[in-house]
Amino acid sequence: MAVRLIGVCIGGFTPIKGLAEIPYDYLVMPSNFLRQVVLAEWGVKPDRILVTHNGVQRRKPRFPQWPAGSGDGGGPGGGALGS
Repeated sequence: MAVRLIGVCIGGFTPIKGLAEIPYDYLVMPSNFLRQVVLAEWGVKPDRILVTHNGVQRRKPRFPQWPAGSGDGGGPGGGALGS
């Protein structure tokens, strides 16, 4: 079996010189915002764009809440960070 897939990673808004000469299958980019810019300004077909949402967390993270003054840096009088 032979497989060929060529992806060009895009990380900015400036068009890539010579992109038309690259036999790519997909342009890979990190956001839908960048996708919209590329569609509007670069003339790339929508079916040749792949968006990967790297590092996106959909829910708010839960950080531990330390009582103030407990000596762990959690508030006034709380260790080196809180003093």
